[in-house]
Amino acid sequence: RSHQFKDGAATLDTVPLTGGVATYTTSVLAAGIHSITATYNGSSLYNTSVSNVFTQSIAGTLTVTTTASGGEGSLAQ
Repeated sequence: RSHQFKDGAATLDTVPLTGGVATYTTSVLAAGIHSITATYNGSSLYNTSVSNVFTQSIAGTLTVTTTASGGEGSLAQ
């Protein structure tokens, strides 16, 4: 099982679940406003899920770590 982290419609990365948590870290987001979501495509046991939008404003160089867990469709920084 894995989650895709997206900035709008653009896929940033696909990461595996480890202990029920998917974590994405990046330092390459350009300056500006980014609308980050985590999506799970589902399986035979679990439904498809999309998190709420996490809006990240980047003013310069910054490393962002975003975590999706618990199948609740939520993001935390």
